[in-house]
Amino acid sequence: MRIAVIGNCHADIVAQSVRAAIRDQTADCRHIISYKTISDTDRAFVEAADRILIQITDFKPDQAISALIARKSDMIGRFPLIAASFLYPGAGKPHPKAAASRSFFCPSGYYEGQLSERLLIDLMQAHADEPPEAIVERYLAHDYAATLDLDRLFEINRLKMRRIGEAAGLDVWPLVERRFRDIPLFWTYLHPSGDLLRPIARHALNQLNLGLTPATIEVAIGEIKEPLGFSHMPLHPSIVRHFGIEWAGPAYRYRLMPDGRFTAAEFAIRFITFAHDAPLRQAVFDVHRHVGVDAAVKVLEAARARSPDNGDVLINLAIGFWKLGQLNPAIEATTAALELDPTQTEWVRFLCILLRQARLV
Repeated sequence: MRIAVIGNCHADIVAQSVRAAIRDQTADCRHIISYKTISDTDRAFVEAADRILIQITDFKPDQAISALIARKSDMIGRFPLIAASFLYPGAGKPHPKAAASRSFFCPSGYYEGQLSERLLIDLMQAHADEPPEAIVERYLAHDYAATLDLDRLFEINRLKMRRIGEAAGLDVWPLVERRFRDIPLFWTYLHPSGDLLRPIARHALNQLNLGLTPATIEVAIGEIKEPLGFSHMPLHPSIVRHFGIEWAGPAYRYRLMPDGRFTAAEFAIRFITFAHDAPLRQAVFDVHRHVGVDAAVKVLEAARARSPDNGDVLINLAIGFWKLGQLNPAIEATTAALELDPTQTEWVRFLCILLRQARLV
């Protein structure tokens, strides 16, 4: 059986859950990116697919994809896009240096559109003679509510998402409206957290009509994990104040994998100076694709020495040790990562795997 999942990063997460749900069956599930020109290989896959899950958005997918799915309407399930432009009114314009920093291990470059802030870019250009700290002061002092109708922006966002939800058969906006002040529901304006991705994935799995049991579906969505390079874009303080967002105070630290966790002010300094750790990013990439693991582990060990409280460095170092067959160092690094952040269930599962393997040696 072939299952095509068509959409943006939401679809990648949905495809993860599909693979987890049907792992005991002979099936091939593929994520097809909807906003890029479809390749000949992917076109052939969609044409031969037995099931198609397509993301409903407020913009049209690639024309070739639209033509393909029009011929297979009886095999299609739908799931919604969910976005929060009202939280990130300055997002979308990449850092001026982003394009030049693209690489095979960072394809979009650093501080691309979803991890960027137009206001900061404007201030950098208007006050190029000022030190970064002065520009950050200007940035933090800005009041978005004085230049934008934030309530109207919220209403436009709400109407779009509810329209998309109705077309997809699942409206998750009520959950957004109830909880966005209490917990982080979006990592960027286009990337929801697991609290939103899980109901979307559950809905998509039910749309397959494969007779999956509720227990199978819940296990599958419980295995959802963020992709490499995951980052949480900081909210501007005036957005936090206007909407009464309780979790995002000045001391809140946003996770920028794998560099560390930073306050909104610290992120702004890094953005202005274009601070990033390319060797560390490549080391994480190499560990996961199992290429040059020895060299990657050395980079990660050096990063640990510089930043011993960086859980992402520790867990990726542990994975590197594990791939080199060094179980005890892997267990130590994983334990250290969990001491920093015991909420990471994926790290807990990895520690269980390591301990089980250690008993068998």
